[in-house]
Amino acid sequence: MQYVDQNSISVFKTRKGRHFNIVIGNIKMRMGVCRFAHFKTYLSSIHRNIDFKSDKIELTLVKNNLVIELKIDDFLRLFHEVSSIISNQDYLKN
Repeated sequence: MQYVDQNSISVFKTRKGRHFNIVIGNIKMRMGVCRFAHFKTYLSSIHRNIDFKSDKIELTLVKNNLVIELKIDDFLRLFHEVSSIISNQDYLKN
């Protein structure tokens, strides 16, 4: 498991809009539209089951089965950034 310094969490769409970049500390991910939508679904399932007694959330990322630990505040920031992008893209809304 890797504990990530979350000072830099960013989620943004590439210029052509075909990919999304997610940066969590020193971990960089690039996703296509479908994978980004699945990532949002994954984050939503974690969000629904948050145990607020704990102060950390574990995320398992597909690349090399990487498990990272985020503080709840940082997880919520990531979740809301991804959700915000999804809500602004008509083709990604369910």
